[in-house]
Amino acid sequence: MTIRVDNAVSNSGVYEYRVRAGLVNTSSAPSSVARAVLGTGPANRVPIVEAGGGQTVILPMGVTRGTLALNGSASDPDDGPSPLATTWVLLNGPAGVVIANSNAFNTTVTITNNGSYTLGLLACDGAATSTDTVTETVQLTTSSTNASEFMLDSNTIALWHLKGDGTDASGNGHTLVFMNGPSFVSNNTALAWMGSTSGAALRVTYPQMALGIIPNSVFSAAHTPITIEERLFMNAWGPNNANYIYCGFSQNWDLVFQFQQQSWGLPAIKAWNGSVVVATNQVVSALTTGVWHHLMMTFDGTNQYKAFIDGVLLGSYATNAPNWARTTYFTNQFGNFDGYLDEIRISRVVRSYQGAPQAVTVQGVAIGNGVVSPALTNIIQGGALAITAFPTNFFHVAEIDTNNVIVAASWPTGVVTYIWSNVTASGTAQVTFAQNIAPRGTPEIWLNQYGFIQSFPAAETSLAVNGYSYGDSYIAGLDPTNPSSVFRIVTVTNRLSVRDFYFPSLTDRTYTLKWSTNLFDHSWYAVAGQSNIWGASGIMSLHDFTIFPSRFYRLEVQKP
Repeated sequence: MTIRVDNAVSNSGVYEYRVRAGLVNTSSAPSSVARAVLGTGPANRVPIVEAGGGQTVILPMGVTRGTLALNGSASDPDDGPSPLATTWVLLNGPAGVVIANSNAFNTTVTITNNGSYTLGLLACDGAATSTDTVTETVQLTTSSTNASEFMLDSNTIALWHLKGDGTDASGNGHTLVFMNGPSFVSNNTALAWMGSTSGAALRVTYPQMALGIIPNSVFSAAHTPITIEERLFMNAWGPNNANYIYCGFSQNWDLVFQFQQQSWGLPAIKAWNGSVVVATNQVVSALTTGVWHHLMMTFDGTNQYKAFIDGVLLGSYATNAPNWARTTYFTNQFGNFDGYLDEIRISRVVRSYQGAPQAVTVQGVAIGNGVVSPALTNIIQGGALAITAFPTNFFHVAEIDTNNVIVAASWPTGVVTYIWSNVTASGTAQVTFAQNIAPRGTPEIWLNQYGFIQSFPAAETSLAVNGYSYGDSYIAGLDPTNPSSVFRIVTVTNRLSVRDFYFPSLTDRTYTLKWSTNLFDHSWYAVAGQSNIWGASGIMSLHDFTIFPSRFYRLEVQKP
């Protein structure tokens, strides 16, 4: 009998319904009573979601974006009411975020701006949504040494890297003073090659400048050689109505050692007695606008003065030496044009040209199951590059080579970021990936194809339906899901002086035939010449040429 309840019941509980059998007759008594128990059923259980751990990637100068791994997981305790759906979303942080596959547990996120980013992994079962968050941080390197910086040595009088202040990196205390409000800028694309690893430079316009004071006593002996040099980026020349010293080293108006634009608008480089060494047309043609240049002036300590732009000698002049007997300070002026200054050095020796670094190309190559980012990039010679390796599931970074030299090896798991410092020439960053291996030698990816997703050490010792553990099944090359897949000798033949043993084999395994005459003492010996023999594709055989006396045999297999 089927009972149909037509009136709707909205609350759970036990309800009694009287059922009449036979013809409909409201006066007849009920023939039976049925009880219907109505309820709402068990409550839906919310999904469990884990967004993984956060990372911090420090990018060197010249690297404009960072790629980080997202390693999340989610599960639904009661599998419903709908299939579990997941998605990664940016919850907080600057713009410029690209998630490779927002619906995958394990994916990557590429970030193009400095900052801290909060990403959430959302999991929904159709009725309830759970969220877990992870914080990723990307920042630029701000302190490492770059080959494009002027180097410090015992002949350095003053060295200013201009990394945001006027500190004298020589340690001699000749701090720059900034006049008329020049400012520091950073992360300007026009400044990408600069010597300052922080990406900072001094932004000047006329009449803004940096001023340095060096006592005459620094030049302890007469006839001291001098080199003054700077890197500058010229947007435009200064105005024509005043003498603007772009790079100067002087004691008095008649003892100049400077590059200046004179009041009649003609740039020139002058020697100690005020004589013009490099004339206007030479300066204008060599010091082009919109490009970084290296300006260097040298004095040999006696009477020879030379001026260079980008390592090219523009002029030399026999001139009087400065009056070392004076006790007044040497005044250094830098700026007074529309552009940028970076790296200024004064030395007590005649320097050779230290050119601006050139761009080099680095190609990232992946060997095995993984990718390398960036795959191809240009950086500045002497700079640093962040190489990030993303192994696919069940693989890890086994080795990193730069220009065929092993620089790092063997990370067990996870994403790896390696900083290749001082890249001096174009080359290749090669990352080799290898399988993750469980303790007994079973690859995790092999175990995964049989349904294992974690706890791989326990998985490889679990018993399969063929009677072997999963680990032993892998070593022997067996199918753990097939009860008939076993490791055995299928045929033994006896000839006049040799005994042959036939068995299935694989080309990437080795096989050893052993013998014993006593099964109780567990002593087994390799048959002569039948150890670690590489398998064939299909049935192969091993042989014992000692057939007397009788022996017991066993076959061993290894996965090298």
